[in-house]
Amino acid sequence: MMRRIQLFLLALVFSGSACAQEKYRAVDNSVLSAYTDSANYLVGGSVDLIIEHRLGVENFYLDTAQGLALISEHIDTVGERLRRTTSYLVLDTGRISMPLATLEYTGDSYTTEPLVINAMIIPQQEGINRAPNRGLVAIDFNFLHWLDHFKSYLLGGLAFIALLVFLRKVLKRLNKDAPEEESVPEKDWFGDAMKELQQLREEQPWEADAKAYYVKIGDILRLYLSAQTGLPISEQTTSESLNLLRNKWTSTQLQSFEFIMTRADYVKFAKGQMTVQDHLDCLRRAEQLVLDFKPKEDGDGME
Repeated sequence: MMRRIQLFLLALVFSGSACAQEKYRAVDNSVLSAYTDSANYLVGGSVDLIIEHRLGVENFYLDTAQGLALISEHIDTVGERLRRTTSYLVLDTGRISMPLATLEYTGDSYTTEPLVINAMIIPQQEGINRAPNRGLVAIDFNFLHWLDHFKSYLLGGLAFIALLVFLRKVLKRLNKDAPEEESVPEKDWFGDAMKELQQLREEQPWEADAKAYYVKIGDILRLYLSAQTGLPISEQTTSESLNLLRNKWTSTQLQSFEFIMTRADYVKFAKGQMTVQDHLDCLRRAEQLVLDFKPKEDGDGME
């Protein structure tokens, strides 16, 4: 008797909880609804499950499917409702239950109505046999058909060739119209330096302005020796040049260079007085330095 009472109480508890759960997950199409585009499908085809619900829901959940394979899911807004379109591939035959959807809205839980579809295999049609395999048919070559098929490629190739010809003509015309660059003769440093020194010897500018004479002879030597030796002599002072050349020139060349430059500095900066013999001695030493660094001609040193 006691065992029966316990079983009766347990049944009441389970039935009460089931009723409460059923009440908790209510079906209300105004909040949550689901439908399919048809009730009958073929195996290998697709079925769309369309679920619509209000905006602002929480904890949306969609059950898994038996006999179906998920393909895609698309979400869109329709007015004040949200539409979820889930596509499935039909894998099995018979009656297939579509997945249920649940959600929470304003504190209550809602679910969709059960949906069932029928899935079947494509029925075999009677009286229709498979057609026999047919051999390939030989088709004769037709130039007009071939031309019509490849006309876009042919036109593109002709346009490309025409563009190349046009560019060739334009480049040829530009090269023809372009002025020829005048060939600039290479500067004869040795010949120019000797001419300038000879001009000083003939004009004797020290008689009118000794300072200008030494400025000129110093510039001639510095530029010439810089060009011939590749050393920055024209950009340095006399003491800097001597330090640079000390282990590169002979003692005679260094003495001549120092003799000329120190007397030029003496006249330019100290305004010293030099004799005519000093002027001619500086000029002679300058000519000898130019000769010492005369560039070798083609064939010099060859037997």
